Amino acid sequence: GEVVYPEPIGNHCRGTIFLDAGHEVSGDLTAFFDDISIRAQGFYYGRFDLRCQSLEAMIHDQQFRLLEYNGVSAEPAHIYHPGRPVWKAYRDVARHWGIVFRLSRALQKEGVPTASRTEFWNTMRQWWKHKNTQPLRMQKEFPLNLDQISAV
Repeated sequence: GEVVYPEPIGNHCRGTIFLDAGHEVSGDLTAFFDDISIRAQGFYYGRFDLRCQSLEAMIHDQQFRLLEYNGVSAEPAHIYHPGRPVWKAYRDVARHWGIVFRLSRALQKEGVPTASRTEFWNTMRQWWKHKNTQPLRMQKEFPLNLDQISAV
């Protein structure tokens, strides 16, 4: 199969187009993603990056490739839909962080351990340092065989 070097994130400069498909949300689609989320222990909210020929093929025939799933720190990529007004992007990001906040509070009430503010900021600093120094090395060290990615 073809070996490619994936980008560490979707990249506008390399041709990634982020589209808003919110109008496609249905009961079947929600159930489909709920099923995947339940299998990923500790994944309560986030974004799935996948490829499929159609929503029908993905939902009913299980024909898709799950590239990755991103937790609460992943920004809602639909905000970059071509022509989307910036005020809608700001609104959606605010909604996203409102959901994250409410989810965090609910998990804390259930006794799920959380990081302190200091632990959180130290982790973020380490991530930013790594992010800003590693992308090119990562591309060379982690080739991905596209034939090995399959449905969950």
